[in-house]
Amino acid sequence: RGSRVSDDVLAAVRQARVGDRTFKLAFGTTSKYGRYVKSLGDPVTGEKERANEEHEAQPFQATFTAVEAILRELSGAAAGAEISRDSIIVGSAGYEGETLLGGGDGFGRFSVQMAMKLGCIPYPLEEVEQLSVKQFCEMYLRDSYPPAPTTPLRPEQYEFGSKVQAVGTAGDPGEFPICFSLGCARSGTTLFRVMLNAHAGIWAPGELHLAQFSTMADRARGIKPVLRRMPIPEIAERFSDSIDSTSSRFGRWEDDAVPVEEVYRELFDADPDRLIVDKTPSYSDSPEILEAIGSQFTNAKYIYLVRNPVDVIRSLVKTQLYKGAIEGFPPGMNPYQVSEAIWTANNANITKFLDGVPNDRQERVYYEDLVAEPEKKMRRLCEFLGLPYESRMADPYRENSGPIAAGAGDMYVHSFKRIENREVQPAFYPLGAKCKDLASTLGY
Repeated sequence: RGSRVSDDVLAAVRQARVGDRTFKLAFGTTSKYGRYVKSLGDPVTGEKERANEEHEAQPFQATFTAVEAILRELSGAAAGAEISRDSIIVGSAGYEGETLLGGGDGFGRFSVQMAMKLGCIPYPLEEVEQLSVKQFCEMYLRDSYPPAPTTPLRPEQYEFGSKVQAVGTAGDPGEFPICFSLGCARSGTTLFRVMLNAHAGIWAPGELHLAQFSTMADRARGIKPVLRRMPIPEIAERFSDSIDSTSSRFGRWEDDAVPVEEVYRELFDADPDRLIVDKTPSYSDSPEILEAIGSQFTNAKYIYLVRNPVDVIRSLVKTQLYKGAIEGFPPGMNPYQVSEAIWTANNANITKFLDGVPNDRQERVYYEDLVAEPEKKMRRLCEFLGLPYESRMADPYRENSGPIAAGAGDMYVHSFKRIENREVQPAFYPLGAKCKDLASTLGY
């Protein structure tokens, strides 16, 4: 932490076009990884805004032009070389035809660039395998820019299955301080984690995905492969250990079916002076997981981050993250309505759970207030957590303000140079009664 990566190393990595995860495992510290991601280019908020404007005028051509530029760079094609619309981007296992980017690692590099340049995370891999460039662009437009619904959701349409289920859940880890940061995905949870992590007395890693499992073997079987070993670099930093050593430790946890409560205990004992803040938005997908956390961590504190539903809905659709939160699409619902149901379910689960938590162990934070007055809100949170305020929390992008680790979460949190306070967007389609009622209860 605090060391810099030499320019020749960064140049070699860029030339080799190593995937983001490969780089993370090779270089061993989250701060170095963060610098690498920043080195990929300047903040792209302007590019994304221009892309949105172009989509309104020439949706397919704008998409193809942007995707073509990414594929040309990743495939090593010469500048100005034409990328055929019929070319296959990535192949599935056993596919023997010619592709632009090869297999799974190529998809990872492509996903990072799509997130950085267009704000979209192509998901899942199975939907992209063996698609031509033309087919991918059509899918991207369909899933990221669907038509707005004309009718509101009916109450029964809010009910659908989540992909996140408790598998045993963690046991009682004993008495030690811990905080859980709760909030729906795309509510600013990654930015909030970065702000907390800038404090010298807080360890706020990327998504741990621990509390919904009883053992690490359960976790290995029940979690998406891309998330399974994602926390290793930050856990290595917690243990002041190397990536290789921590990866071996992680493997032993899984092979020996170590109870999750023991993992939490080891994480605490590794650095008891830094408060653990577990930010895993998927915990709020399931009321059973929240209840299990409440019964097992009897002294835990909770920070509830809430954001205007319209902004969350837009973001879930634009990034296509709504695809990863539900088990299939309920009939008659388009992506905006699926995302509305996700926001409603997550926030309803959190508010119901926190109704049973004493007031002195919970704090609600509105995203809009957080970005408008970051210092004021972070001072209040430090009081809540019993820690002295540190000014760099309100400006986590300032140099040496602490590692902005990738982990799971917002893939382009690195793309900004400051906290952005954007105007809240008005509703652009008729929201259902359940969503509107909950939003009203929350003050929106």
